[in-house]
Amino acid sequence: MRECTSTSDSSRRGGRGSRLAALGALALLLQTHSALANDRASSDRSQQPEEEDYTSTPFTEYGEFNEETQEAEDMKFYQSARLFAVQLGLGMSGATGNRGRLWEGGFPMIDFRTVYWFTFNFALDLDLTSMKHGYSVPELGGHTDVSLLVLGANLRYYLDTRDASAPIAFANPFLQLGIGSYTLTQTTPSENTTDRDTSFGISAGAGLEFAIKPKSTYLSVDARIHSVTFNDTHSTSYNVAGAGYLPDLTGLFYTFGANLMFTW
Repeated sequence: MRECTSTSDSSRRGGRGSRLAALGALALLLQTHSALANDRASSDRSQQPEEEDYTSTPFTEYGEFNEETQEAEDMKFYQSARLFAVQLGLGMSGATGNRGRLWEGGFPMIDFRTVYWFTFNFALDLDLTSMKHGYSVPELGGHTDVSLLVLGANLRYYLDTRDASAPIAFANPFLQLGIGSYTLTQTTPSENTTDRDTSFGISAGAGLEFAIKPKSTYLSVDARIHSVTFNDTHSTSYNVAGAGYLPDLTGLFYTFGANLMFTW
């Protein structure tokens, strides 16, 4: 009986030892497999390009690297700004220098404009303006009717009034600079003659816009100076008594106008 018991205990110890050895071998195998997998993953990551880091720095906050501010401004402009407008108005015109000494009249001046806004501050103004004048020189046939037609394009710059006082912000001031085609037509009825001259000129001025109904209807007033040279600008034909002995017709043109503006 003792020998059988001893043999049985020996078998149990042998079986338990075999199981422990098997578990140890399995654990070693799993550890080796895990190490190989980690090495393979590390090798794969080393062959992949690193992801770009867009952490905010002084270099990424400038220009093309950060478009969020520009996108926000564009969205605000399209949601709340004026985009297009038409204007119709009246005013008066005149001339300085020797031409101003000769010409008379200047009222009414009829003005039609279209305006397109690029941003809150910049706009393009296309205008068609008609002005009437006249003068009388007996030596040159008596009374002469003068018509001046201007087709121009003006770039407007609206001043930033966010930090200005309420009256200035309400007036919405702007500056403008433009070029145009000026057609001067002079008709002398007594001699049945018509002289037409077209030339290019430049203009500069400033204006104010008062809101009658915000984003819909405005009253716009502006003043401009025009510089243009016609064929008669340096003519000596007006150096006669009836014209006041003018050596030439040099001088600038000026206009004052008030327009009713409708915007969309």
